[in-house]
Amino acid sequence: MPRSIRSSNFRWIFLLSGLLFALPGALPAQTEQVNPAPLRVAVVGLVHGHAEGFFSALTQYRNVELVGIAEPEPALAEKYEKKYGLDPGMFFLDMEQMIESRHPEAVLVYTSISDHRKVIETAAKFGVSEMVEKPLTISLEDVLAIRKVAREHRIHVLVNYETT
Repeated sequence: MPRSIRSSNFRWIFLLSGLLFALPGALPAQTEQVNPAPLRVAVVGLVHGHAEGFFSALTQYRNVELVGIAEPEPALAEKYEKKYGLDPGMFFLDMEQMIESRHPEAVLVYTSISDHRKVIETAAKFGVSEMVEKPLTISLEDVLAIRKVAREHRIHVLVNYETT
């Protein structure tokens, strides 16, 4: 059974918006006063270039805690581990194993676009909302499936369009 969604369903959207859009200091200070516990965030995939921006900005935000990274390519995982000084124990080859062991509240998806649907469907089974890079997916069939799974599991799917 999926974990229940916190009382403030949009808490993670506001926190991630501040992190992703680099609002210097304003949003993190405001949200820390209301929600002192950091948002537990996991990353799935490292192939999208915007993953670099996330890791570069992460240390500036005390209200977001990176709890796990799922990346099936060991060489790519090692590159990020070394470049950003990440704990090797944070990396998983399997997304489901990472979610089950690390219990993120939100997943940031930096996979290829063709994998978005699969990642969203997997995270939804655990009641975890996602942010994917643009575009959402590659077909109407995928869009309808994502809408269905989001409704069924009462999760949110955010597409990072605001930066364009």
